[in-house]
Amino acid sequence: MSALGPKASFCLSMKDMKDRKGVYSTIRIMGLGSLIPFVLAAGPLGGYLLGTYVVGRFAWPQYISHIFVVIGFLGSMTETYKIIKAMQRTEKK
Repeated sequence: MSALGPKASFCLSMKDMKDRKGVYSTIRIMGLGSLIPFVLAAGPLGGYLLGTYVVGRFAWPQYISHIFVVIGFLGSMTETYKIIKAMQRTEKK
C-alpha cells in the first residue's frame, strides 16, 4: 500500500505535490540539523589528530597541537553557520 492510498495513480494533483514538498523540506531540515553535532565534533578532533602528528613528526612544541584544535573548532563553527543558513533557505522555500 502506498502513502497516497491503496489505489494511487502516478498522476498527482497540485495539492499532493505541495504536501510532498513540505514533507521533503522538513526531512531536509531535520537531516541538516542532525549533521551539526558531527561537524562540531569533527573539527577539533581533526585538529587534534593533525596537531599531534605535526608535533611528533617535526618535533615542534606541544602548544602547536592546541593551535590546531582551535583552528579546527573555528572551521567547525564556520561550517555550522553555513548549515544553519542552508536550513533557513530550505525553510523559506
